[in-house]
Amino acid sequence: MWNKTYDFDAHLAVGERLEILAMDPVFRVLGDEVGRVAAGYGKKTKPAATDAVGMLVFGAATVLFGNDRAAHGELRYQWPLIRKALEAVGIPTSDRPPSPQAWRYFRKKYLENPELIQSLRCIAREMWLGLAQRMGMFPTQPEDYDWLHPDHRNTLFADGTWVRPASGVEVTRRGKTQRSRAKSGRKRLSEDVDVSGANFGYQHTVVSARLPVERMRLIIDIGRAAPSRDVKVALDSLFWAKTQLGDRLRHFAYDRALSAKEDITRVIRAGILPLCKPSNVDAFDDWKALPRHKIRNDKAIAFSYKFGECFHDLCFDAGMLWDMETRADGRYYLKRADHLAVRRVRRADGSYDFEVDLRLYCSRGGDHTFTWSLTGDVERLGKRPLNLAPHLRPIPIADKDRAGPALGIRQTAEAMFRYLKDYMGKGNRAGSFSALAHEIDMLLLAVAHNALVWREYCQEHSSQQALATPQSPPLAA
Repeated sequence: MWNKTYDFDAHLAVGERLEILAMDPVFRVLGDEVGRVAAGYGKKTKPAATDAVGMLVFGAATVLFGNDRAAHGELRYQWPLIRKALEAVGIPTSDRPPSPQAWRYFRKKYLENPELIQSLRCIAREMWLGLAQRMGMFPTQPEDYDWLHPDHRNTLFADGTWVRPASGVEVTRRGKTQRSRAKSGRKRLSEDVDVSGANFGYQHTVVSARLPVERMRLIIDIGRAAPSRDVKVALDSLFWAKTQLGDRLRHFAYDRALSAKEDITRVIRAGILPLCKPSNVDAFDDWKALPRHKIRNDKAIAFSYKFGECFHDLCFDAGMLWDMETRADGRYYLKRADHLAVRRVRRADGSYDFEVDLRLYCSRGGDHTFTWSLTGDVERLGKRPLNLAPHLRPIPIADKDRAGPALGIRQTAEAMFRYLKDYMGKGNRAGSFSALAHEIDMLLLAVAHNALVWREYCQEHSSQQALATPQSPPLAA
C-alpha cells in the first residue's frame, strides 16, 4: 500500500483520501493519543467494528462525505477496499463499517473533551511544523535579506473563517427564527452558535505555510476562535511558531483585521514583518482613484508636516503617504511617497523594529528623503503625534512588482478556505450542532488535508522512509 501511486492532478475519491489518511504519520500519532484515552472502547459490550483509531477514520469520512449518513452509505460499498488499507497499517476492523450512531457515541463519550482536543492540537501543530521544514519551508535567509521582496517560504499566512452549525439548523437571529429542515422527530438545535455578527455559526482560525508549488499548502495550526477574536488565535500560533523557528520566520500575512496598533507592534517587536492590505481598500487597484481627486475625509488622515523649512500638507490613505494640494474647494491628492528600502533594526531591549526609507517629491526645493519607524510616532503640526503602525504599510500597494507577490500571499488563505469547504466537503457538513463538535470536525479536516499534501510531496520525491515513519519529525535547531 505504501508504494501505491495516486493521481493528485485528478479529483481523488474519498476512499483514496481515507487510505492516505490511515497511512499518515501525524494521524497515527494522534490516533494513538485518542486510543490511550479511549482504551476501553469496544471491550465492555459486543465487539466494535473497529478500534479508536478506526473510529477517527470514520469521523474523517463523515467530514469528507458531508454528513454521517452519506459516510455510512458510501463506506458500505467501499469498505472492502478501505478495510485492506486500514489493516495494512495495523488498524483492526470487522467486515462491516461503523454506523453513524457508533461514531456519535464515540465522539460524545471520548472526544468531546476540551483538554483532549487542545492536546491533539498541540501534538499536530508540532508535527506539522516539522513536516513543513522537511518540505523546504522556512529556510535560513542571508543577513542582507530584501524585506521589500518577501519569500513565500518564510511566511505564515492566516485568516478566520465562519462555518455554519448545520444546513437549516434552527437559530434565532435578528429576531427571526430560521427553521430546521427536519420534517419529524427532534429539531436540529444549536445552543452555543454565535449570532452576533453578519454571519452565524462558529469561527475558526487557520494558520498555514506554503511552497511556491501547486497544492503545497500545509496547515500549521487550526483553532476555534471566539467571535471577532480570530486575530488573537492567529497571533498565539504565530508567536509559538516563532519560538520553534527563530529567525527563519520572517513574515506574517493576514487580512485587514490585523489593524490594531497593539497587534501590529507585537508582531514587529518579534522581528516579523506583517503583510496585510490597508484597512481602507478592497481591490489592489483602488488606490488609482486617489491621485488628482479630492481627499476622502472619511478614510484619509490629513495633517501638516515640516521638512526643515519646507511645509507640506500630507495624509495617510491606502496604507501610503501622500502629498496634497490645497485648493479653494478643498485638498487634493498629489503624489505618493516612494518606499526606497525597509530595514530591520534591533532595539536596546533585544526586540526589533522596522524602518522605512521614504522619498517625497517636492516642486519647491527638491525631493525630501527621510526615514520613519513603522512603530514610531510622526509629529503633526498643531496635533498630537500619530502612531504609524495602523496607517503606514511597509510595502506600498501601488508598487505591483513588490505588493503583488507580497500581498498575494494573503489570497492563499482564501483559496485554502474554498478548498476545505468545497473539495473536502466541509461546506455540506450537517451532523455537528455544538462548538466542540465543530472543532473536532475541523481538526480532522486539517489532518486529512495535510495527509494529502505530505503524501503528494513524498510521492514526488520518492521519500518512502519519511512516509513510513509514524513519529514526530524533529524541528531544526
